[in-house]
Amino acid sequence: MRFHRLVLQAIGPFAGRHEVDFDALSVSGLFLLNGPTGAGKSTLIDAVEFALYGARDELKERMVSGHAAPGAEPFVELVFSNSRGMFRVVRTPEHERPKQRGSGTTRVNGTARLFRLTSEDQIAVPDAGEPVTSSAAETGAAILELVQLSREQFTQTVVLPQGKFATFLTTPPDARAKVLQDVFGTEIYDLTQERLREAATAARQRLEAHLGALRSAATHMWKVGSGEDLPEITPTTDLAHLVALAGTLAAAAGARHSAAMEALSRASATARAAAAAAEGARELADNLTRRRDALTRLAALDAEGTAIDALRARVARADAAGALGPALEAYGAATRDAATASAGLAREVASARRRGCGLADAFEDDAALGALRDGLVEECAGIRRALPAALGLAEAHQAQQAAHALVARLESERTARQADLADVVDRRRTLESEIGTLADARADLAAASAAHEQARALRTDARTLAALQRDREVAATRLTEAVSASRAALERATHLQGAWLDSLAGELASGLQPGAPCPVCGSDAHPRPATRPADAPSRADVQRARDRAAAAEEEAARRQAEHSRADARVIDHLARLEGRDPDEVEAIHAAAETRLRRAREAEERTTEIRVALDELAVREASVRSALADVADGLPGARAGAAEADARAETLSREVDSARGSHATVAEALADAEARLAHVTAVREARALAHAASERLESTARQLAEQCAHLGFATPAAAQAAAMEPAARAEARARIEEYEADRAAQEARLREPSIAGLTGDEDPRLEEHRARVAAAQETEQAAAAAEGDAHRVQETCSAALADLGRSISAYHAAVEEASPVLRMERVARGENERHTSLSNWVLLRRFDEVLGAANRRLGTMSDGRYELVRTEDRESGRRHRRGGLALEIRDHHIGRGRSPHSLSGGETFYTSLSLALGLADVVSDEAGGVELGTLFVDEGFGSLDQTTLGNVMEVLHGLGRNGRAVGIVSHVGELKSQIAEQVEVRRLPAGGSTIVVHA
Repeated sequence: MRFHRLVLQAIGPFAGRHEVDFDALSVSGLFLLNGPTGAGKSTLIDAVEFALYGARDELKERMVSGHAAPGAEPFVELVFSNSRGMFRVVRTPEHERPKQRGSGTTRVNGTARLFRLTSEDQIAVPDAGEPVTSSAAETGAAILELVQLSREQFTQTVVLPQGKFATFLTTPPDARAKVLQDVFGTEIYDLTQERLREAATAARQRLEAHLGALRSAATHMWKVGSGEDLPEITPTTDLAHLVALAGTLAAAAGARHSAAMEALSRASATARAAAAAAEGARELADNLTRRRDALTRLAALDAEGTAIDALRARVARADAAGALGPALEAYGAATRDAATASAGLAREVASARRRGCGLADAFEDDAALGALRDGLVEECAGIRRALPAALGLAEAHQAQQAAHALVARLESERTARQADLADVVDRRRTLESEIGTLADARADLAAASAAHEQARALRTDARTLAALQRDREVAATRLTEAVSASRAALERATHLQGAWLDSLAGELASGLQPGAPCPVCGSDAHPRPATRPADAPSRADVQRARDRAAAAEEEAARRQAEHSRADARVIDHLARLEGRDPDEVEAIHAAAETRLRRAREAEERTTEIRVALDELAVREASVRSALADVADGLPGARAGAAEADARAETLSREVDSARGSHATVAEALADAEARLAHVTAVREARALAHAASERLESTARQLAEQCAHLGFATPAAAQAAAMEPAARAEARARIEEYEADRAAQEARLREPSIAGLTGDEDPRLEEHRARVAAAQETEQAAAAAEGDAHRVQETCSAALADLGRSISAYHAAVEEASPVLRMERVARGENERHTSLSNWVLLRRFDEVLGAANRRLGTMSDGRYELVRTEDRESGRRHRRGGLALEIRDHHIGRGRSPHSLSGGETFYTSLSLALGLADVVSDEAGGVELGTLFVDEGFGSLDQTTLGNVMEVLHGLGRNGRAVGIVSHVGELKSQIAEQVEVRRLPAGGSTIVVHA
């Protein structure tokens, strides 16, 4: 995070408005905040902290300046940036202000506003940028999300104020771990560790469930195949041998079923042949029916053809009438223009007559209008020639009145001063009253900003909803495809499983030896051994099919999750819109913009009024000073009064002649010019009306010509032939439907199965039905003979398939659970040092911080000190986060020391090294908290010259690496070493001011 600009007003000892440009101060990377003790140096850092987090309890009482003028609004404005963008936060503390009416003060609550800036040009423009929030609570939450540091962590890593500089050095390891976790964003590893624990527990439960299902399936298979109980199955049981034994039982049942199957197969073949012959006869009957239906429909369409031809002609006539649309629109526009021009002429004539321009009937004659206008032009010229005399008369009267008024003002100075003061007070009260009327609109600014932000978010949701709905449709299509693929893969795997089981009997028979007993039935005679089909699948084929089915099922589950997420997003946006359509949302947004604009206009007008009130105060002082000088000009004023009287008399006669019945020459000139303007307006209106009339006649002629060209006698005939777009579309649809129906019937008659028919063919359906019934009766008899053997074989096959599925599911569960269980043990800390994943990450980050800190600590301490991480103890106590304790390695004495044993100066530069090391590592982390600006507010006065030089060498190096460091100190030597400075000066009347040297 880097700071760009700080503005404060009426804060702490600073009564006025002050601005600090950090970009200018950070050119060299190092700047100094200096000034006398207690002048307010630390207040600037407190202002930065206040802008981001609000006032601490100990600062609330002294945050508002006691030196500011009554009514001055205290505020702090800070512009900062990080990887998420550039932002402006404006915050006001709770304070008292004078009441707008009456005496006393009223309590004003603190406020906070946050803006997002889109360019660097907006940094120095107050209130520029896109509003993010205007609520104090929401602003605090938003800033915490942006900077990713609490107030305490901020004062340990970015702003290091007096009394807290060494906190990170001496804080307990558990608290240090919390800072490191938040700064580096490592909470993801704690979350990962917890997720792995939950996943491992669920995996163990799934394994136990699958093993129970396997035991149940094996027990059932054994009871069906042999009638005996199966020994206990454990995770170490040889499942391949178990499957082989179960296959032997199923093969025996299959052999007994084979003979019955052969008889049934022969009967089924005979039934299928009879059914095929019957199907051919049924198809012939269906084709004969379709031929009759097509011929009947064509006859009906022939009868409808005349009406369709008439409808085609009607549509063609309407198309021709549609070509006249532009001409009809032009004629309508010309008619409206002519009416508008005529009405305008009537208005100008009526206005001129009310003014009394002279010639009542001249408005109908261009020549009379011209003569009237020329006369008025000459009248105006004559009056203008008398204007210098009028101006001279006014000056003479002013000189005369000034001479006599000067004596009167001197005699009644008190009375005159009170009159002027009353005028100023009256204007001030008027302006203050106007401020009162604007108060409600100004008070609505924060609410209007919040409402505008909500309306803007609502409009974004409305515009996003359509895209989300399209995404949901795509997800639904993909889900359907994935489910279909999963079903096909499962059916394929099931088919291969059955074929493999059917082939087991042949595989068993291949190992029989003459005279040796059968392992299934025990007989040493093998009259009809089964054979294994050449195309029978292997166990590997079955397993591959299962794997593909499982993969397809996983893909379907993934597509289901995608569709659920897309549907949830659509539902979420619909809920946000609360049933509003896009037009309603746009209307709400427009109303919010209007409300916000009115509130801002009220704020701007209030500022203008306050400036005017200041100007009135200046004017009052000016009047008082001017009256003191009046007495010096009294003798000259009396001498000039007589001369002014004579000159005023001469000029008055000339003015009276020019003004006539008017009070002044200017009024006479204004009256003559007004009458001239009315006459001129009438002439221009007559010209416009004449032009509009000519355009109307031209468009009427063009419309008539186009009507004749298209075969219409009149425009009215064309309008009568026109059809509404919906009616014309309906007519075209009817014609197209007729033509499509006719083409379909003709195509049906051309089909190969119908085209060769004459209509006299006989399908002999009853004869074929009798043959099918006889064949089916024979097939049913064979099926009844096969039933008992089939039920036994089917029960064994089903039990064997169930056992195979249970074993496959168990193997899949073991394979799925193994990585989760292994990763959970690793993350839990099942290792020699018992270090969990989350703590290991923090240890590595802390080692990097110490490495970066020691590079600077070696320079600052002349190689004496080194920060060392210890395993589990600090200050004699054991902590939950092992390995995050600190020890100071003192190379002068060759042993370690506690951080609490350092002196004040040693603690200062050791803590500074640690803070800078933390900032280095964080800035190198992608996605971590950016620490581009650092403030140091204590400690330099505790350093000797050599150590101070070492520390300054390190700080100068930071500036060359792109970081900005602000040093708060009154040490005089630093002023000569650092060019960019913010100087805090005390004012004689109390309070302080800021002078920036950049």
